[in-house]
Amino acid sequence: MTSKYFKIWAPPWQEILFIISIGSLLFKVTKFNLTQRAIDGWDLALILLISPLLICLVGQLYWRNKTLSKVLSITLSIGAIIVILMGIYFVTTTTSNFGEAFLMLAFGATSLFAAMTMYRNKHKENSKEVSLH
Repeated sequence: MTSKYFKIWAPPWQEILFIISIGSLLFKVTKFNLTQRAIDGWDLALILLISPLLICLVGQLYWRNKTLSKVLSITLSIGAIIVILMGIYFVTTTTSNFGEAFLMLAFGATSLFAAMTMYRNKHKENSKEVSLH
């Protein structure tokens, strides 16, 4: 009984929580950069890659489309690569925030692994559907 209940309610709630967290991140980064008037290339890249990620998440929650999940995994992998590059940049240039830079590297690597796993699983599902027909 509990596993059926969890299967019914868990995926939409996970997506909704992810949408809220990505949306709040986008809002806070944009708000901070606009109020400080200090937007640079890294912040612009982060904003430009989080916006499509948020749009794809909302679309995936509503339509449950396989094409959107592929776009979502590709966008997530590009964003993860940018976070990894930002982490490498901060590791090589900072003198005091090594902990934050290493956390960025870990978060980027985890996101990249999740995106590759998601893309690989969707690719396996598509190949199974083709072989069944």
